[in-house]
Amino acid sequence: MESILALDPASSYARIARWLATVTEQDIAACWAGYQQGKCPDEITQLVFINWTRLNPQAAIAAVAGTENERNAWWAWAANDPSSALSAAKAVGREQVSHVATGIGEFDPAWLRAHLGEIPESCRGDAFTRMRKWPTGQDPQTSLKFLKENGMGFDDRIFKSLVRKDPWAAFDWLKENPNDYHSFDKRDRRLDVLASTMAQENPEELERLAAGVPVGAARRAMEQALFDHLLETDPAAALESARAVEAPLVAAQRLGQIGLGMIATDLDKAFEIASEILAANPGELDIRNRIEFENGNMWSGNPGKASELMNALFEKDREKTLAVMAAQRAGESTLQETFSDFAAKWAEDDVEGFMDWTDQQSGITQQASAQQISIKLARRGDYSEAIEWAGRGSNVGYPLTSVLSQWQRTDPEAAAAWVESYDLTNEQKAHYRDFLKRAAQ
Repeated sequence: MESILALDPASSYARIARWLATVTEQDIAACWAGYQQGKCPDEITQLVFINWTRLNPQAAIAAVAGTENERNAWWAWAANDPSSALSAAKAVGREQVSHVATGIGEFDPAWLRAHLGEIPESCRGDAFTRMRKWPTGQDPQTSLKFLKENGMGFDDRIFKSLVRKDPWAAFDWLKENPNDYHSFDKRDRRLDVLASTMAQENPEELERLAAGVPVGAARRAMEQALFDHLLETDPAAALESARAVEAPLVAAQRLGQIGLGMIATDLDKAFEIASEILAANPGELDIRNRIEFENGNMWSGNPGKASELMNALFEKDREKTLAVMAAQRAGESTLQETFSDFAAKWAEDDVEGFMDWTDQQSGITQQASAQQISIKLARRGDYSEAIEWAGRGSNVGYPLTSVLSQWQRTDPEAAAAWVESYDLTNEQKAHYRDFLKRAAQ
């Protein structure tokens, strides 16, 4: 006894466990009394009561009645004799039943499934919660079915246990139990659990599984999980894999994912990746998830990795980010939306600094930038300067009419005076006089 009590409980769990499994009830009681002279770790306390209630549960409970450790005694009794523990707890009170239900869920899920009706409904949640704690030793398919039938939903850990045991059975289970919760993007997180678990532990099997799955959300989740694993284990191979993807927007997301990982270690390389994405996808960066509802409302998914990369690079070096975009435009009206979005961010944050950068640009890059400056200046009421910027590259068109329309609403005389005083052709002046007249009606 003295030798056991002299051990450091935190580092001697196995030796204490072996000793408790072979001694008498009296030895365990004396051991517990000895531990009360100092702090006993929770895991050793639980070990003491699991063995004590195996021999004399009533004595164990009596020894700690009214203390915080009473819960450990009831919980441990459930590990040894769930039926007797539950019956005794019901005769005492709800709190005791809750402790027993917790023990049943943790130690004997099979008994829980067979005798659920014997546990008061108010305490079943305690059993279900603890049932999830140790999924490995369970029959995972039976446990998943049981949780669903009793309104406790899906459990990642139990499902992972099924994936490890039989990934093909796990996939069949998903097909037989379609997603029954609302998700705006219709993405089934259970599929992500299957794919990520297999990618880490059995990527070859996941490749085989993905090859037999029709094109759709399931296959995309599996392919993404395989790519994540490849990126983690062999970044160079992941880069080649991303470049080889035939679907440009899918390739953009994977290249974006790679680029994000390079920002902290090789910023220049991250910019190279961004240029590669923009060159291959001149019109847009992200796959759009869109749902149209019966009432006419619409919802779109969050931006993907390609946009995340551009945002991260913009935070690091806004001039270089817009220069990369401008270089890819190559004199054409591509990347209009993407470029304008980032130009608007710069104008909103630092319009004077963006003016200086824009003055150094030319062609459609300067025109698109000037339009965003015009919008910012008009928003703060600087209409005369806003219209100067709106006129860069053209004295007729939407940028000018947009500013004039706002100016007309706040100061129609000043707007009309600008038309008469500005260097416009007679035809252009006639056009804007007519526009202001219509806007005033």
